Amino acid sequence: AHDKAHKLKSSVGLLQAKELLELLDKIEIYSLKKQQLDQLAILIETTIEKFNLLKPMLEAEYEAATQTA
Repeated sequence: AHDKAHKLKSSVGLLQAKELLELLDKIEIYSLKKQQLDQLAILIETTIEKFNLLKPMLEAEYEAATQTA
């Protein structure tokens, strides 16, 4: 599981998902510190939209990774 997660994490970076990672960081930090909670809904919605755009590419990367593992 670790190896697959690591490969997927690398793929996210390679697929230029920096914005998705930044959104997830904000959600994590804001909710942990209980700050800017009014922004969480839009951040979550935006994150889901970005993820849905990347999902087909991640699935293709996952397939390639599991076939060679």
